[in-house]
Amino acid sequence: MSVPRNVKRAGVPVLSPHALRHTHAVHLLEAGANIKYVSERLGHASVKITADTYLHVTKKIEDDALTLYESYLENRAKNGQAEISEPKTLDA
Repeated sequence: MSVPRNVKRAGVPVLSPHALRHTHAVHLLEAGANIKYVSERLGHASVKITADTYLHVTKKIEDDALTLYESYLENRAKNGQAEISEPKTLDA
């Protein structure tokens, strides 16, 4: 059975191989896969290529980052570390 026929039967959009590769990479990153793993899976020469190409901020990545930060702040408050610390400076 042909791919176009299966795609039509499944009711999903027809995507080029490039679009499937891009979608797969973004889904892996959104799921929390290590960028080094994704880079190697895609056969990239460096993690920088993967990051520059696929690590654009999606709504899910943004929401997950904000949830992590919120959790971090809640844990600090529970441990009595709610105050904001001043940045450290290097005095010459």
